[in-house]
Order: sequence, then structure tokens, then C-alpha cells
Amino acid sequence: MEAAEAKEKSDLTAIALVAQANTNSEIAKLKGVKSVPWKPARKDHDISKLLPEPNKRVPQLSSAVELAYNPLVGRHGVATRDIEAGELLMVDTGLASHLLCSTRLTNCCHCTMRLLDLTRAKPSPLTRTARFCSFPCVQEAMASYHPVEAKIDIQKMFWNKKEERFEELSGNILLSYRCITQKPLNFFLDNEAAYGEVDDNFGVDFSDENETLMWNDYRNIINLEAHRDRKTKDELLSLTIRSVMFVILLRHGGYFGQKETPYGLALSKAEATIADIVFCIQEGIQYNLHQVRALS
Repeated sequence: MEAAEAKEKSDLTAIALVAQANTNSEIAKLKGVKSVPWKPARKDHDISKLLPEPNKRVPQLSSAVELAYNPLVGRHGVATRDIEAGELLMVDTGLASHLLCSTRLTNCCHCTMRLLDLTRAKPSPLTRTARFCSFPCVQEAMASYHPVEAKIDIQKMFWNKKEERFEELSGNILLSYRCITQKPLNFFLDNEAAYGEVDDNFGVDFSDENETLMWNDYRNIINLEAHRDRKTKDELLSLTIRSVMFVILLRHGGYFGQKETPYGLALSKAEATIADIVFCIQEGIQYNLHQVRALS
């Protein structure tokens, strides 16, 4: 028995030494490799090169995964076959992104990439509180959310003057704001029916056999699991107050154009529609946002 245990211990030691030698060899190879500055993929990137067999319904997923729905967790992925270690299962793009307040001068306002050389950063043509990594990012931002957001410095609302720092926040408010500002008003008014009703089985059941679910479909965010049946009255009141504040900010940012109603507290039909949509967006984002934080 002792001889067998000694042999097993010896074999494990030999395996460990071989693994260590292989690891050291790979590390040595990496030392001679020059790093290439990271650049985020454009939103129109070709995912077919990374997912050779994409899901026919949800092209961002591998064919090894399909969407399912459960009332407790909402929509989620389910394996359709055995999945190998290291196999790529999803290549997706965020529908919206927004910098944390503390990084607004160190990262690109649009693609969020860290600005390695602040002297070469491209300034915003509209505000002093935004930087960009390149002119394409400036152009894309100017064609989308930036003209509205630059008129109202929403991040200033989170500045703690006493402690001279930004308050930490979940990102729900900033992301919800960006979800609206990055699209023109008519985008929501023309699709009010699609964005006004929550469908728990969205992305799971398809009415058309040729229908696909793309990353930039706003129904993705409208139909996020928000645990609506568990909301307290205080939570609903908080969401309502924030929705009204969003409408006021958007109004001052020129999002709605010329004011249609005579009194400041009266909402136009367009403003009421956006208030409903941003309320729903906040509900879903609250439980489904992801923070990406660089270590250095």
C-alpha cells in the first residue's frame, strides 16, 4: 500500500513539473511579443468569423445555445449539446454604454476606450466635460446622443462637493438616459406599440420562421426581466420621479423640439410616451446592467 501511494505521489509530482515547464515556456514566448493597442470592435463587426456556426434565431449566440424563459430568472441561455472547454458561445454588442462619472475625462465618451495620451484626445465641440479617442467617435456621437447630452451635464448631479468626488452609482440612470438620447424622438413615436408592452417570451417564441433577434433591437431592453410583480410602492414612486426628471432633462436638452404645451408641468403626448418608455427601461436595466472596470 505504501509503495503504491509513493508511486502515485511521484507521478503527480512529475505531471506538475511538466505543466510548470510548459507554462514557463509559453510565458517566455509572450515576453517577445509586442502588444498592440486595443481598439473596441465597431458595432457593425462581422461576428461570423468568431462564431462559425451561429444560432439561426439569435446570430449573437452559438448554435450550441438557445434562449429559454423562466419566470424566476427571465430569458437565459440553455445548451443544446455538449460544450467543449474554451468554446466561444456568444459575441455580442451592448445596446448602450455610458462612462462612469469619474472616468469622463480619462476615457472616450463614445467607445469608452482609455485615453492613453490625454494630449492627443479629441475634445468635444460642445462641452468641456467630454473627450474622444478619434474623430470617427466624435462624428458618431454628434450624429446621435451628444448634441442633447452636452446641453445638460447630468453627471454634475452626482458630484459630492463636500468630499470633492463623484458619488458611486449603479449606472442605471446614466444608461437609461443614453438609451433615449442615442435615438431620435421619432424612433420611439413610430414604434410606440412595439415598445409599450412587455412580452416575457420575447426572443424565445417567434411568430415568423425567418425572424431573427439582433443586438440593436430595442425590444431587447424593453423586455428585460424586471420583477415587476415584486415592486413595492416606494420603488414604483422612485422610478416615476426619475422618469419625470428624465423628461425635464430631455426637454432642456432640446430632445422634444419646441414646447407644445403652455405650462411647464404639462406633458405633451410625445413627452408622456417617452416617460412611459424610460420608466420601463429603468425597470429592466436595474437588474441587467454590467459594469466594466479597468484595473489600470
